[in-house]
Amino acid sequence: MKRFDTLLKAFPRSRYHQDFRLLSWQPEGVLDDERADRVVEFLEFEEAKGAAPFHRYTDLSKLSHIQLSLDHVFTMARRRTKSYRGSAVKSAFFAVRLIGLTIAKMYQELMQDAPIEVCVFRDREAAANWLGVPVGILTAPPVSGSSLEVPSRVARASLRRAHPASRPQPI
Repeated sequence: MKRFDTLLKAFPRSRYHQDFRLLSWQPEGVLDDERADRVVEFLEFEEAKGAAPFHRYTDLSKLSHIQLSLDHVFTMARRRTKSYRGSAVKSAFFAVRLIGLTIAKMYQELMQDAPIEVCVFRDREAAANWLGVPVGILTAPPVSGSSLEVPSRVARASLRRAHPASRPQPI
């Protein structure tokens, strides 16, 4: 079984891009406390295995509702700050609606002292630049709910030339 097969089955619209060590997720529907906890539990399980650290990208733009309590956002940030023991990683959140931007920005502020560097974006290209990945892997829709999309070496080289890494442009 591949590293993230469990996540890919449990969380449709998720992908692991091995060449970039990036786990991306574009949830649909409702994001509530229970669903957020399931994601955190999965991340903690993967991190406990001691495998290579990986960056994260969460696209909140397809959610119909966000029903996270503010207390729960504090609890998740505290939990992630205390539980993560790996080397520094990046976690980018992309949102276009005010509620998504606000919740993600609050989480970013709460994670200031963690080795998980969180940054919130309104622009996918800026998020891709900050993560050091081609924007195409952040916008490509998953096939059949989820997949392990890894572009060919030629496609990756082309995407890198088209979108060189630059300074982040967070909100």
